[in-house]
Amino acid sequence: MNCPLGNAKCTYYVVKPSPNDGWVGCADGQEYGPYLSRDMALKLAVADVHRRRKAGQPVRLVVEAGGGAVSADRCLCPEMAQ
Repeated sequence: MNCPLGNAKCTYYVVKPSPNDGWVGCADGQEYGPYLSRDMALKLAVADVHRRRKAGQPVRLVVEAGGGAVSADRCLCPEMAQ
């Protein structure tokens, strides 16, 4: 995925079903989890996304449903906050 604003420094944080079981969060080439529920994975992802955003890092949060379909996609780049 590419940032719609062309921001090459934008970090993508993806919450998706784990290939084994549960849900995982992925950012910066690392995988976090698995968590038993999507809600738990999403809560932790939102906390990390807000931490990154407060530090001035542009970040985009993507939540995938089963099969790779995107169910939510939110850009938190500074330009989008204006």
